[in-house]
Amino acid sequence: MSGDGRVGGGNVRECDKGEWGVETVGVKSEMEDIFMSITDWRKEEQERAAKGKEYLLSLIPSLKAAGVKCLVVHYNGEGDSGEIEGVRAYSDRENEVEVTVTFDEERVSGAASDVIAGKGIDWYNNEGGFGDVVLFTKGKGSIKIEHNYRVESSTYHEVKV
Repeated sequence: MSGDGRVGGGNVRECDKGEWGVETVGVKSEMEDIFMSITDWRKEEQERAAKGKEYLLSLIPSLKAAGVKCLVVHYNGEGDSGEIEGVRAYSDRENEVEVTVTFDEERVSGAASDVIAGKGIDWYNNEGGFGDVVLFTKGKGSIKIEHNYRVESSTYHEVKV
């Protein structure tokens, strides 16, 4: 501590002192770098999501021709990991009538994963979550994410002994 009661003392310029009088030279630029990195990452994530959506929608003509009403990509995750568990094509999803159709399952899975990330859905950390990315082929087509978050809860109970 310096003679004037400030932590850090020395020749700290006024513009370099933080709230507690501690020198903060370089901290602002580091924080700006972190913010820019997060901003750039989020922008890239949004771009991948847009490309994923575009790819999924591009499948509609061939899926329609095969009699597919919807394509369902199921995902599941928890504890810092997750995976796409399967892709199914249905002519009648409600009654689980599957259609055999050929498509690049790895590319469909990747596109669906990008679409989920683009919506900011965290389905793999902590308790995680699960759900389906559903591509509907009606009209020009549409995509819906049916997501479930897992939640851990507890109830406090006290017993006198």
